[in-house]
Amino acid sequence: MLLPLYHIRITSVLVAISITFNSGLIYIILNFTGREVGNYKYIMLSFALFNVFYSLVHISLLPAIHIHERSFLVFVTRFDWLPLNIGRILTGFYCSMFAQSLFFLAVHFAYRYLHIARPGLLDRIRCVWCLPLLILLYLLVALHYGLTCLYNFGPSESKDALFDAEILHDYGVSIRDVPYIAALARNNVSSHLVLQVADVVGLFNVAAVINVTFGVIIFCGIKTFTAINRIQMRQRMKHIHKQLLNALLLQILIILIYPHFILTS
Repeated sequence: MLLPLYHIRITSVLVAISITFNSGLIYIILNFTGREVGNYKYIMLSFALFNVFYSLVHISLLPAIHIHERSFLVFVTRFDWLPLNIGRILTGFYCSMFAQSLFFLAVHFAYRYLHIARPGLLDRIRCVWCLPLLILLYLLVALHYGLTCLYNFGPSESKDALFDAEILHDYGVSIRDVPYIAALARNNVSSHLVLQVADVVGLFNVAAVINVTFGVIIFCGIKTFTAINRIQMRQRMKHIHKQLLNALLLQILIILIYPHFILTS
């Protein structure tokens, strides 16, 4: 199973940039972060470590993302000697990492909002159970998204028929030998549109995760921005808060733009 050489090179360059940048960020966080940042230091550190892990997973699995009209198909191109079911688990794991990255960003924005606009509320929710609950929520989001992709977007005869010719042409392999997951809401069978119930339910599930996390990001981002401009604080502190908010906005743009660079077709 071969991917275009340009795709492998672009992916390798992007992964190298990500690992280098986040490794440098980890070094800066550990050695040069001031007191003004407080516990936010550990949130930044966890996200930087996650990004390094995400990049390593990406280059290790080298996923292919194939678009067909309003449907999409994802599969890992490495470890093709493994059984198909194991390959699909790896594909589902890779897809779940997108939701995990959104969750980390939502936590980032929520903490910035509480720290700047609602410090009293932040003090009240700081307790011994806060971190375990946050970890539990993270695991639930990751499992929910990954299992939805794995089971609701699993293979079917209709998907095999729809994608087979394109996958054979673009990757030189039969769709039946690919550990893919694919979302197909409707299928045209004998001139009749047939609703794919499992896929529709799966789309609602992943849309719920994406919409909730983006809702938290947008709400907290706007509230944080207005609070920075409204609340009286030292100019240096205001500058730090604005820089941190700008960094978060940049990370959002990277998450939105990055998939367009790794589309295989």
